[in-house]
Amino acid sequence: MRTLELVVSSHADGTYLVSAHSAEGDTSQTPAKFPYSERELARVLRDVELSLVRSAATNRRVPGKDEQPVQALGAELFAFLFPGPVRDHLTAMRGQAARDDDAVQLRLRIRPPELAALPWELIYDAGRDDYLCLSTPLVRYLEVLEPVKPLTVTGAVRVLGMVARPGALSELDAEHEKRWLDEALAALSRSGQVELTWTKGQTWRDLQDGLDRVRPNVVHFIGHGGFDEEIGEGLLALAGEDGDVHRLAASDLGLLLGERRSLRLVVLNSCEGARASGSDVFSSTAAVLTRRGIPAVVAMQYEISDQAATAFARALYGAIATGFGVDQAVTRARRDIKISRGASLEWATPVLYLRSPDPRLFDLTQPPPNPQIPVAATPAPQESEQQEQATHSPPSQDDSPESPRPQPSQADSPRTRIEPGSLLIQIDVGSAVTALAFSPDGIRLVTASSDNIARTWDTSTGRELTRMTHDGPITAVAFSPEGTRLATVDEHGAAFTWDVATGQQVTRIRRMFIGWAVAFSPDGARLATAGMDNTVRIWDTIGRELIHMRHNLTKIRPDAALAVAFSPDGTRLATASSDNTARIWDTTTGRELTRMTHDSWVWAVAYSPDGTRLATASFDETARTWDTTTGHQLTRMTHEHRVHVVTYSPDGTRLATASEEDTARTWDTTTGRELTRMTHEDQVRTVAFSPDGTRLATASDDHTARAWDTTTGRELTRMTHERPVRAAVFSPGGTRLATRADDHFIRIWAV
Repeated sequence: MRTLELVVSSHADGTYLVSAHSAEGDTSQTPAKFPYSERELARVLRDVELSLVRSAATNRRVPGKDEQPVQALGAELFAFLFPGPVRDHLTAMRGQAARDDDAVQLRLRIRPPELAALPWELIYDAGRDDYLCLSTPLVRYLEVLEPVKPLTVTGAVRVLGMVARPGALSELDAEHEKRWLDEALAALSRSGQVELTWTKGQTWRDLQDGLDRVRPNVVHFIGHGGFDEEIGEGLLALAGEDGDVHRLAASDLGLLLGERRSLRLVVLNSCEGARASGSDVFSSTAAVLTRRGIPAVVAMQYEISDQAATAFARALYGAIATGFGVDQAVTRARRDIKISRGASLEWATPVLYLRSPDPRLFDLTQPPPNPQIPVAATPAPQESEQQEQATHSPPSQDDSPESPRPQPSQADSPRTRIEPGSLLIQIDVGSAVTALAFSPDGIRLVTASSDNIARTWDTSTGRELTRMTHDGPITAVAFSPEGTRLATVDEHGAAFTWDVATGQQVTRIRRMFIGWAVAFSPDGARLATAGMDNTVRIWDTIGRELIHMRHNLTKIRPDAALAVAFSPDGTRLATASSDNTARIWDTTTGRELTRMTHDSWVWAVAYSPDGTRLATASFDETARTWDTTTGHQLTRMTHEHRVHVVTYSPDGTRLATASEEDTARTWDTTTGRELTRMTHEDQVRTVAFSPDGTRLATASDDHTARAWDTTTGRELTRMTHERPVRAAVFSPGGTRLATRADDHFIRIWAV
């Protein structure tokens, strides 16, 4: 493999110099002006981080608006890093490598500390429509003495795993974190290529004991990280001797790891592991470990979802165990995320640091037979296979006695095919459930209940993870788009946001009269609430009111705002009210843009996926669609009773409705023609499309939830309860359905 080393240095006049070096020759220092001011860069980096977080929760297969700020920054970084002569050098090397059936590695030496922590993995060559790190191994090379030679390994590569979720940082997540890495490495473990062992606890002494016992070649840490501005150094959050958080500085972690001769790679699946000070290029946790003697460190510069982390770990360790250098292994792992996760941009999150020119970490003296690098041949599901098909073991002995216990399920073993309609999990919440929702990644389920408590549950085990308490009955819940926050509102007019991982309160809002509905904006930066005083408000993430919008208050009987929905681009908000109107508002100014009138209460609103149409459901026994720009009515669909639910299919071609009768119906969104009619034996309470739009779930007072074929209207699956069913919600992967009935239970079914 040919290596092109790019060196960025500071210049006396405040600009920078870029030079290129390779075996074929050198390109002398070329002046390069950085394209952003400090303030502009801060804004751009915020936009990019938000784009990466949002893309992690998407189910789209085609990149969209989320990628625009990423490509824009990537193109500017490419132009800066490859001024004319340096770009010519790269082009010449690519041509020579292609003729010799070889590859090129890019080795970055970014000397100015203020540039070192930038997301160079986003470098984008617009001329080739190519993110370089997806086609070319990209390494952040630190200038240190004593490069390390490859280690001879006989048999399996030994991996020591550690999960730290201490104190208020949600220890309950630890078992889940272990499961996803076990799953990622299962095939490699069975073939004898990788041997994964876990530390026995979460303290630094547990880590030390594991290092002594296993003598690992790789340490894989999963947990929380950060950057301490006071000491100017990265840190990891481990457990202290008292069970609280112990902030282990990167330099102290280096003391534990640096003298381990068998250790060649550290993988830090934690926040800010790649973040450095603006004055010290060696201040990030990853850089400190590299300076302490670790040959290679992979750290995360942004948050990464479990699905992306699973894909990355599987491909990374598979490539390493097959004999590839760590640079190529990381590149292959990036591609695995890109292919399996579709529009997700999380392939840019891992950062590779090397202290040795040789990227080969191991000499495998006994390579396993039939070496294969596990790369996804088809897109991976949005939820892990384990979650979708797992058995659900009873809670461990250390469960708190007051926590509700999951009831025995009817799920088959992992090797038995689970039939649609099989009950996977039944959870006794302890009181009547008023609302439920899956997290965007499908790992958690949130419930609100009449005991004034919202709870999150592990969807693979049914175990309670966090508990959030209100002063009154909770009326609505909503996850943020990236899944890290939860919003709840109650009948006392309070709205809260919570940290999903810890259950800790983030904001508290008390400005409503009986909260009725809540929704996050598509970018997760704002929150909309609707109150029974016929007002709608938009708040920022710290609880400040940004906009106050009011429907009519002229009747003797006060009206109520009943529903809110952001447009797909977040620039408009649709609201429904008992004043017989739906309205669209500008989310920046609060100005009313459009008003749509029914003959009775408007109970629900839904935007089409492209944002050009709005569907409304009304007690005047109709559902209607409207042009969102003009407010002109496009279609009118009539039931025999009041319509209270309306939703678009994911592709926007169908509309599903339910009314106070025994039918759910789908309609052509262009013509308003009825396509299918699905009949229960009693009132239908709710309808929901599956993520791929091929099925429709319904919940009914006839004690059943059912799944139907949206093309033919044929019943596919029936799930029977002992009481009327109030809601049915598809998981993000579409293979499970959560239901709530008029009892204390939440049930998750295979569909």
